[in-house]
Amino acid sequence: MAASTKQFTPKNVRAMVTRLEMAAGRIEKEFERQLKALDQARDAMQREAKKQLEALRKEQRGFLTRVRQAARPPQTARSSKKSSARTTRKASTRRTPARRTTRRRAA
Repeated sequence: MAASTKQFTPKNVRAMVTRLEMAAGRIEKEFERQLKALDQARDAMQREAKKQLEALRKEQRGFLTRVRQAARPPQTARSSKKSSARTTRKASTRRTPARRTTRRRAA
């Protein structure tokens, strides 16, 4: 039995410590790698969630706009006349200089 038991010589202890240090280094590197991968996955998920939330908000705003427009009372004939009067005024201000001189001569 004495032959099967391991003796703890300084050389054996140093070799065991070296192996343990190397294993701890590998474990630490693997842990850091996995932590970095988790961080990147979290960032990607946040970006995707933000993108989807923005799309939902845009869709909801569009829906709300359509509902509000549908809920408005129909416009009366009076308000449509105002619109055409505005259009006429805008058109008159957009005359080219050539037309203005022609009208002045005719008047």
